[in-house]
Amino acid sequence: PLPHHDGIRFLATVGEILEEGEQMWHCVAQLIPSAVRGQSYFFHVTYQNEEATVQLDRSGRVVQAGGPLNQQNAASHWGKSTLGRWGRTWPGHRTRRTAPPDNVPF
Repeated sequence: PLPHHDGIRFLATVGEILEEGEQMWHCVAQLIPSAVRGQSYFFHVTYQNEEATVQLDRSGRVVQAGGPLNQQNAASHWGKSTLGRWGRTWPGHRTRRTAPPDNVPF
């Protein structure tokens, strides 16, 4: 099940991911193929009047978190922490990366 936090929204469609990239001024849209293949999951986070995008891999590990223009802010830090805790509850969660990341920042 998805996390139940008022400030966290799962980006469930290609359109939502495209819109996220436009609103946040970063290139999360380049990672759509990874989401379509089920290798990445993307979330929009709102916290303390700031916004961020957080990427988790298929094992629940946070890959990256960034606000508008890829800047770190309160929302990216809170989202990374909160979604990281949630991801650690996933079956098969791993703390170490066994495969290289997509290497494409938002």
